[in-house]
Amino acid sequence: MKLDLKGYEVELLLIYGRFQLSLHHFLQQSVLSSSSDPMVSKDLGDLTMFLAHMTPYYP
Repeated sequence: MKLDLKGYEVELLLIYGRFQLSLHHFLQQSVLSSSSDPMVSKDLGDLTMFLAHMTPYYP
């Protein structure tokens, strides 16, 4: 992705959409329940880390 910015722009937008959905699920889960699903937290963490690494290339 770092070598072909335009070629992966659509894919990055899809990943960002998935991040937003994961964040929404995480926030809903924290409001509705005292126990959380570790998979939701892990998915959100993985997506956050990925997007953080891509930020310098896709401002």
